[in-house]
Amino acid sequence: MPPPSHPAPPPGWRPISGLALASFLAALMLAIFAAMSGLWIVLVLPLALGLYAFFTLDSTKKRGRMLGMWAVLISAASGSCTWYGTSQLGGMVKEVSSSLLNILAFSESDEDRSKSLRAWTWPEALEKDPQLHETWNTRFASVVALYGPWKETIELPSQFEGVTPLYVAPDHVVEVGTKDALPLGWKPGSVLWARAVFEKGTIHVAVVLENGEASPLTLAKNYRPGEATQLIGDLRFYRPKGAKAP
Repeated sequence: MPPPSHPAPPPGWRPISGLALASFLAALMLAIFAAMSGLWIVLVLPLALGLYAFFTLDSTKKRGRMLGMWAVLISAASGSCTWYGTSQLGGMVKEVSSSLLNILAFSESDEDRSKSLRAWTWPEALEKDPQLHETWNTRFASVVALYGPWKETIELPSQFEGVTPLYVAPDHVVEVGTKDALPLGWKPGSVLWARAVFEKGTIHVAVVLENGEASPLTLAKNYRPGEATQLIGDLRFYRPKGAKAP
């Protein structure tokens, strides 16, 4: 019988574990996905696979324990950072939207309301439309007329939904008091979304950054907890399309 045409593996050679390799590659790919979407929960999969590979792999038969360990480290570090970033952005959206609604709902006079809103308003927006704050107040009054008083509650998406619902417009909504859909000029990510709870229903609040062409990073760079930030270019209220008024 002729000898084999290829050399045999060297003595002591061990194949690499498919599980360990899969956990490492999954950790790398899902870490990138989680960073873009905020869905930190997806990193539980490579974390679990990496732990299983690290603790069950027989190193005398297969290689790859270090790949499993790296999968665990990448998943844990990326997941923690993504969760923290999602929490921080959610906190910013909640504080900004609740601050604006508090001003509109509880200011004692037009002068107090205008002064307080000015601390949050992008200066160029006021230069373009000096009646901007009156417009916001009229929109808010339309919501209150239909849905009752604001219950001082802002709802945010679940942490398991990531950051996307915070800056991507909800589907099938129209502006309260009109039949207008979302303005086409808004750049994706330039509007922060929250849900305000009123006595008779929940309304989507759109907080427009600057001229509608900014990004969530604009707020993150300038945000100071407990302080007003002059980045808000517009404020609008939306309800589900087709929903009957309460």
